[in-house]
Amino acid sequence: MRDQLSVRLPHELNAAVAERAKRDARRPSDVVRLALQAYLRESDSDGPGRPDRAREGGGTPAWGDSGSPATERTILLRRVPEELYRALKERAARERLSVSGYVLDILARRQFRERLQSRPRVNLSVPAADIVREGRDSR
Repeated sequence: MRDQLSVRLPHELNAAVAERAKRDARRPSDVVRLALQAYLRESDSDGPGRPDRAREGGGTPAWGDSGSPATERTILLRRVPEELYRALKERAARERLSVSGYVLDILARRQFRERLQSRPRVNLSVPAADIVREGRDSR
């Protein structure tokens, strides 16, 4: 039984996981496990598809100083249910990613969504479709 998964997290994402864990009085590994389970439930209902990747180009995380050991932290998940691990492994293979890379994409997507939701909504005086149409017509 696979009951452990190691994931290297960029510093920014690790800090967000630690902050959420502290706020919710949970361990960081519990926060990651819950985020993965929620993502898998959510994506199952949406049908097949790729996670909204926090990537630029072909595989470099889109954080300031990406990928250097000084900016990454490792999270070790234990007691990952076999069914969850199998689902992650299958989805990662479909996306041609490692399980760690796939998990990182899921967590980055969650963090991005939370950042967007924390920002004030913008109310445009003109509908966005009209602005786009005007831009296209001016070409």
